[in-house]
Amino acid sequence: MNITQDQAICMLFYKECNKENAKKCKEEIDKLGTHGFQVCYKEDPSKPILVSKLRILGDPINFHTYPEVLGNTQTDTGKASSLVDNVVPQRDQEKQVQPDVNVLNDDDSTFEDVQTRAFINKVFLAKEPENDDLYYQLSCTVKNIFHVIKKYTMFEDSSLFAFQNWCLQQDLHFWKAQKSNTSNEEKLLILFKLKMEYFGK
Repeated sequence: MNITQDQAICMLFYKECNKENAKKCKEEIDKLGTHGFQVCYKEDPSKPILVSKLRILGDPINFHTYPEVLGNTQTDTGKASSLVDNVVPQRDQEKQVQPDVNVLNDDDSTFEDVQTRAFINKVFLAKEPENDDLYYQLSCTVKNIFHVIKKYTMFEDSSLFAFQNWCLQQDLHFWKAQKSNTSNEEKLLILFKLKMEYFGK
């Protein structure tokens, strides 16, 4: 199956494939992080995913990029080989640098991770917002947060355990909130929650 990079980007965003939509989607991708993300696939080219460029460099065998134009003589395998060639000297140059843990987490992020993290950080704030008409204060647990956000995110069919494990690896605002203990020693987070009528706005 021959799919170009622009076609894959439009497929990822469920947009009709044309230059204008591809450009808009690329602009949205550029907003996602400082390390940069790129559309690629693992096994099936018809199922594009969005992965950080550094993660693709670190695992070019499992992450395959799309050609910019059809008819390019360089195949995905060729691209993977060139990525392997490029990453070795790069790692030699940077082997004295100890990467920050948060950077590693960002590098491992998928598009869904980034979207979900941004959504949770918008809905649950650790500090009182400037516009308090949009938020109200409450005390809740991670379980409560899970039940609020799961139907809007990739966790709709996931377990609470999976959500908690994912949260522990993310830079989420609610971890910085004040905490108090309930009678059963469950941690309560004192947060500011976005009112339901403003979800998606």
